[in-house]
Order: sequence, then structure tokens, then C-alpha cells
Amino acid sequence: MLKGTSVRFKVLPPCRCYGPADRAKVCRFDWSIRASSPSGRMRISGNESQCETGVMSSSSATVHPVPDALAYLAGAWSVQRELYDGGRTGSFTGRAEFRVGDGDDGWLHLEKGVVEWGGVTRDASRTLRMLALPDGTAEVLFGDGRPFHALDLRRGRWTAVHQCAADRYEGTFTVLSPDEWHLRWAVSGPAKDQLLSSVYRRVHEPDGRCGQSQEGR
Repeated sequence: MLKGTSVRFKVLPPCRCYGPADRAKVCRFDWSIRASSPSGRMRISGNESQCETGVMSSSSATVHPVPDALAYLAGAWSVQRELYDGGRTGSFTGRAEFRVGDGDDGWLHLEKGVVEWGGVTRDASRTLRMLALPDGTAEVLFGDGRPFHALDLRRGRWTAVHQCAADRYEGTFTVLSPDEWHLRWAVSGPAKDQLLSSVYRRVHEPDGRCGQSQEGR
């Protein structure tokens, strides 16, 4: 491979889901990694475990109730994420955007940034879809439209569960203020001990706007 040539591939956690008639399908978090050298297919866990890191310790913090999840999330956020997988650690630093999608696809949760894992730094991105519900809650979908979890921030804290065969994914959302929220995804299973702890902080645009374009809806 020539120097500077990029290789794009998917990072797929070793997780199986089952649909109708127990037809197996791959369960993934849709992270796209762009590598600057041919390292083959790399498996980076897209989820989380049982260890609190220094990035996130919001279990005892005062929460900020949010009457409308997508109105609150609308706009741009910085993201700092600590990764843990069976004793190995890494990080993700980047930016998230929550916005209305094109057509009738609801909302999009887009993330782009840099992953550091095993001493290697790579560009990374992912997309989730979100559907607004009349009561201010939302349904979160994988990028391909498969159901992921419900999201209800009306009390300022929410725990979501996604069962994938023998693996249990548990996400804790904690809203601390109008401009900061934390997310802790943990996964446990027969061969899994993983954790992603993330801090989201609102990015204020140069003209003073913070992207909350849907607050008045």
C-alpha cells in the first residue's frame, strides 16, 4: 500500500442478535474507522463495562430534568469518551451533532472524532437515528433502522437496556445542566467486561447560539 492511502472498514463487536425465527444477524454500533496503514480488520468494543473512570462520576450529581429529549439535544456537542475492555483502555475525542434528518427519517445523532486504542490513533464516526414521541421522549435506532433503546430524560436520568443474545448492554444517561450530560454504556456477558464513559458538553456557536432550535416546538 502506498504511504498515505486510507483503508475504511467497520469495527464489529462480537455480538449476535436474533430476529424472527431465530435468524441470526450482526449487532453492531456502526463505527467507521479510517486507517492510514493496512492493519486488517480490527475489533474495538463499541460498548462498556463495570468500571467507573475519571471521566464520569455523575451517580450522585444533581440532575437536570428535560421535558423534551430531542429539543434539549439539538445542536452540537463536544465528546470525551473513555473506553475500557477487559483491562485494556483507550479514548475517543470528537464532536456530536443532533439534527433533523433528511426526508421522513426523523432525527440523526452523528459523531466524528479520533479513537486512541492500543497505541494507535484513528479517525472514527458513527450514526444513530432518533424518532421523536409526543410525550417528549424518543426512540433510538441503529443506523440501519433496527431498534436500539427508548430515551426518556424527563427526570434528568434514564437507564436503557439492549439485550443482544447472552450480552446485556445497559446505558445510563444523566443530564447535569442545560449544557452538559453524561452517558455510561456497560456490557456484560459470558466473554464481555466492557465500558464506555462519555461526557457531552454543548458547543456554543460564534454568534452565541447553542443549537437549541427546537426548544419552542
